[in-house]
Amino acid sequence: MKKLVLPFFYFVLLTLLFSACRKDEEEKEEKEQFPVFGTCEPVTAQGRLNESLSDSTIIFVTNGGGKIILNQKNHTISISHKDYSKFEILLWGVIVVNNQRMYSGYRENLNGKNIKHKITGHRTIVFPDGAKLTMVADSAYAPLKSVTIYDGDECHHINLVCNKLEFSSSNSTFTKQIDDAEPDGETGTFEITSTGLLFYNIYTEITPGEKVEKHVPLGELFKDSPYRVNDYYEDPVPPQKDKVPTDMIRSQDAAELKAQGMNLYAGTNPPLINGSIKLSPFRFDYAKPSIDIAVGTILKDLSFEFSEQTTGKQTIKVKSIGDFLNKVDIYSAFITGTGNNFTVCFSASVTSIIGGEIVIDQYVYFISGTTEGSSVKNVKLAKVGVKRVIPNANFPSKEGNIEIYSDSDKKSEWTKL
Repeated sequence: MKKLVLPFFYFVLLTLLFSACRKDEEEKEEKEQFPVFGTCEPVTAQGRLNESLSDSTIIFVTNGGGKIILNQKNHTISISHKDYSKFEILLWGVIVVNNQRMYSGYRENLNGKNIKHKITGHRTIVFPDGAKLTMVADSAYAPLKSVTIYDGDECHHINLVCNKLEFSSSNSTFTKQIDDAEPDGETGTFEITSTGLLFYNIYTEITPGEKVEKHVPLGELFKDSPYRVNDYYEDPVPPQKDKVPTDMIRSQDAAELKAQGMNLYAGTNPPLINGSIKLSPFRFDYAKPSIDIAVGTILKDLSFEFSEQTTGKQTIKVKSIGDFLNKVDIYSAFITGTGNNFTVCFSASVTSIIGGEIVIDQYVYFISGTTEGSSVKNVKLAKVGVKRVIPNANFPSKEGNIEIYSDSDKKSEWTKL
């Protein structure tokens, strides 16, 4: 019986077929899975991304020389470029949620100059080489949830809820799919020119795939004047909300004032009260908790000077005359009311020395009354503690403390200006 001998050609062919099948099986087993975000499972940095756990920084260099530094300790994102050495866009800003500082990134600086606040929850910066950084939050001033970096097929996702690098790939088949699914929001870029650098917005994308293009100049740098920064952005003026006295204090404190007969008149058409109103006899009526003054005690006369009030405006200037508010810093005064009824509201800080330490408490004061001819009737003054600016653990906070005073004959002298 003859021994079967395969020609060398067939041997090579079978070897190649076997290798190809094996490779297909390995590629099938190692096929990339679509990433799942929100797991807080850390991964190892890939490609041009570097993560330093010791100083809580993540650094990425784009294909064209751009640079992103995310500093999780300082809550900042720095954007720079090798072709313009003295250039930086800094995205920064924190908000406090449940006594915890959280990164919001709502402020935008160009070489140290505050240019603007972001106007949408999502904010994207596109580099000249096409790489881009997208920040995601529920609104412009909400805590950031994530930052994602895209550059060609590279994709890196940082979960800022738990401060973890959650996805990192130097050559992901899903980069474009991830990018397309995430709206860019307010989107800007920068351009290095022969004279300097331009920073501007190019479009807004609230819904994925629906870009509204609009060129909005933001700022400019100049090579021949390295410390010059031009700010071109017109910050939107927020609508002015009508001021209401009860907004200044807690609802339970407002309810207590009402229960004690202290009227807080709302409205934007109060009477003009420019002039001096004198509370005499000036009487102590109520305190919670109690203080070292008996209810009904007559105190030294107290006068207030009101000025700079105009019809249709809520602004007013307040000055106290007498010992009651001596050495008290009065600020943020406004007036509300309708018809002849008014309430003047202002804040004040009171500094005390407790156990050798400085303590500063903030109060809100209300003065309510009704104008009648050349006098003002039923004038009452309330003082409500709202917070302690400089705390002292050995001294109780004044928040919620209430005192009420009045002109006991219910008719106050009014010297008009």
